[in-house]
Amino acid sequence: MLKRAITSDIELKIRPGENIWAVKADKTQLETAILNLSINARDAMKDGGTLIVETENKTLDATYTKQHEDLTPGDYVVISVSDTGHGMPADIIDKVLQPFFTTKAPGSGSGLGLSMIYGFVKQSKGHLSIYSEENTGTTIRIYLPRCIEETEDLPAADELPTEQELQQDNDNPVEEEGTAPQVKKPIVLIAEDNNPVRDVAVAMIEEMDYIVLDAPDGEKALEIIKQRDDIDLLLSDVVMPGMNGPELAAAALEIRPDLKVLFASGYTQGTAEEMHELPNFIELIDKPFTQDELTSKVRAAVENQMQKETDAA
Repeated sequence: MLKRAITSDIELKIRPGENIWAVKADKTQLETAILNLSINARDAMKDGGTLIVETENKTLDATYTKQHEDLTPGDYVVISVSDTGHGMPADIIDKVLQPFFTTKAPGSGSGLGLSMIYGFVKQSKGHLSIYSEENTGTTIRIYLPRCIEETEDLPAADELPTEQELQQDNDNPVEEEGTAPQVKKPIVLIAEDNNPVRDVAVAMIEEMDYIVLDAPDGEKALEIIKQRDDIDLLLSDVVMPGMNGPELAAAALEIRPDLKVLFASGYTQGTAEEMHELPNFIELIDKPFTQDELTSKVRAAVENQMQKETDAA
């Protein structure tokens, strides 16, 4: 997923530590946190660079923890995401965890990414630190407390793929003898004006081995629909500048009456329907969504659409 979320001029390095301890944290939220940090790092490296994701075991003593009132001495697993981007000045570092604060240009993000990651870390009784130097780069570290319980269901922090595995996955796809003939890969079009949210959705759906097209607004999404008749699902934000989600869906269904549509909104289904007069036959997924939630909704919609096409054939 990380490989798909960055650009070709950025080198990805995965450095898993040895014998990493187990942690008690929500696996999906942890994966989403790492993905969001990686996308932030990518955006800080406009001219390319290196993205490094590392894990290590670390014991924090009282000397360190007394500087942070929310920390207690003990064993932690540290997940570090580093980039060689433009870095941040010290006065900015003190503000980046505040909700809605962002260093990005208007329209490039809501400023909620880091604050949401911070909330997940605190919920997990962990700690987050930021080290940055201007014109050099940034390292963000997530500290999660070691879990002593012996439980198979606990997510281990050393489940990151190695660089060799990443290379094999991308360059040497495995082909098994006797496999069924290749079938058409589902095609999903994402319409979302928030760049970081769109990037996360693209990476998550590509992880399903689907083909993903994306557009930053309703008008561009509609142009893609006019040009292609093989799109299986339109995943659209509800609120967008210009043509919003319901308007895009109505125009798209005029062209493709059989097209499956899924809305995404920060509002609940009921509130969104009241505020935006959403068609009651179109399902909605709440933002922010997890990998499991998005996968479930998208797969159900796509399989339903492809079954209709099979029945009609």
